[in-house]
Amino acid sequence: MTRFGLLPWVLAIAYTGAAAQALPPPELIRTTYISVNGPDTLWQNVIRTTRSFQSDVLIPAAGASVKLTALLDPRALIRQLELDVWRGIGTPNQIHSQSASFAVTDDSVVGEVRGIDRRQPQRFPSPAGALIIQGNYLGFLEQLVLRVRSLSKTEASIPLFFFGTPGNTDLATVRLPAGTDSAIVSFGNRSIELRVDELGRIIGGKSGTAIISRVKFREIFPFDSTQPTHCGNATKAAREALSQPALSGVFAYYKVTAADVASARPLKDETDLNACGDMLALFQVRSPGPEIGQSLFKVGNLYLAISGTDPAQAGAAVVYADNLEVAYMISLGTRPKRR
Repeated sequence: MTRFGLLPWVLAIAYTGAAAQALPPPELIRTTYISVNGPDTLWQNVIRTTRSFQSDVLIPAAGASVKLTALLDPRALIRQLELDVWRGIGTPNQIHSQSASFAVTDDSVVGEVRGIDRRQPQRFPSPAGALIIQGNYLGFLEQLVLRVRSLSKTEASIPLFFFGTPGNTDLATVRLPAGTDSAIVSFGNRSIELRVDELGRIIGGKSGTAIISRVKFREIFPFDSTQPTHCGNATKAAREALSQPALSGVFAYYKVTAADVASARPLKDETDLNACGDMLALFQVRSPGPEIGQSLFKVGNLYLAISGTDPAQAGAAVVYADNLEVAYMISLGTRPKRR
């Protein structure tokens, strides 16, 4: 009987010093990475919240892309995983060729893999406390680091379950040397050296001969030139929202002063169109109303977007930092609770 699993090429994809001020954990963070191994290049976006992450992976050599969505439990373990594969990327013949769903319990992984014309259920035993993983996707490597951090340890062994295989498992060793920004992940015959920030998010690293770097979103997926870019018009309410207490910890971390906030400069089409394009490509809060729906500012060494007609009461700020490589979303004011 032929086993119906994930396509082989999917499986083969393979700041120094402590800051004076800790960065407050954002509600949502978006980053983009490039992994270069000789002539092969892999591009990945990761959008992460405290209870989930989503990763879009572009594989030019295969003409394919993969979307992954993982739901997390309070122990930083993945409990549900959804996967979709598209082939023919960049051609008129792009197709949604494969998808899969997995549910992870404390002793098994139950799932279903679906192709264009068939589907196959799967059920495999899994070690207690296992993290479901694919070793070359950075969202999962980052989750390994976050799992160890959740244990308040500098070194731990984490059981692994490799999805898309006939139940393959392994044991990863993760070391977080004290006083450094390093995370060293080892499993099988692999050793992956990562640099991480104080939140445990990957900055860069090396996996075998592959070099991992964090880059601006626009450098990976060029901005759609058919869509006009505008910096919008900064509102008075948005400027006032820059003084919200929710932003004070972020400003302290990035050494943005009160004078910087007072003199925050609204971005303009005439002078800032490239920066506005980068910001809106990396992250855009979807909201009803005007085309942009956000007021864009330069505040000290940061770019910020403020959204919401009354942001002090129920708005959001997106903080673009590190040369527009990362975007944090932070709620402003008080939002009504959902019933």
